[in-house]
Amino acid sequence: MVAVALAIFELYFTLITHILNAHYDTKLLGAAGIISHVIMIGLLLVLLPRGWSVVGVLVAGAAGHVVGSVLLLGKVLGYFTRQWAAPTTEEGIEGARLARFALPFAAIGVLHLIVWRQSETLFLAHFHGAEVTGYFDLAYRMPLTMLDFVPGTVWPIIMAGFSEAYAKDVGNLTKAIDRYYRMLLNSGEELEEHLLMILKLF
Repeated sequence: MVAVALAIFELYFTLITHILNAHYDTKLLGAAGIISHVIMIGLLLVLLPRGWSVVGVLVAGAAGHVVGSVLLLGKVLGYFTRQWAAPTTEEGIEGARLARFALPFAAIGVLHLIVWRQSETLFLAHFHGAEVTGYFDLAYRMPLTMLDFVPGTVWPIIMAGFSEAYAKDVGNLTKAIDRYYRMLLNSGEELEEHLLMILKLF
């Protein structure tokens, strides 16, 4: 019950994240993401030595997501207020388009939480108990957080750039995706060349 209650805050943060992505507000989103991760790591360093174990991991993650959500909530509510009150203003896309852009990404985020996020912990919890599962989750999350720190900050910019490239010219989207995968599969001078080509499309 504690795990389910604390996981809800991650869903809130995911939904808010996708709404900001729809508005290309990546600077604020990146800052909130960094603050959220720093709080999570800081609390883990404090709680785990005190014997909080599984609950410590859950509380640290929830606290980071709560702070990130609070930092972004005012901005999100402002978008909704402006768009439904005056849907033709230039301050953002109107409400119906916001829903079309944000909700599919939110659905994908929920599916990732169910399928992609350490589904093996269900089997560990059943056969080895909550303590082993909690330590496994911690061992998984800490390296992943460090590895994803920079890509996780850049990803919203890339997603927003893809949407903007498509809005400017449908053909640009295919070019951007092609260059993006070439960049992932190459290194050195070719990596720099493909990255510059992607940025030029945006």
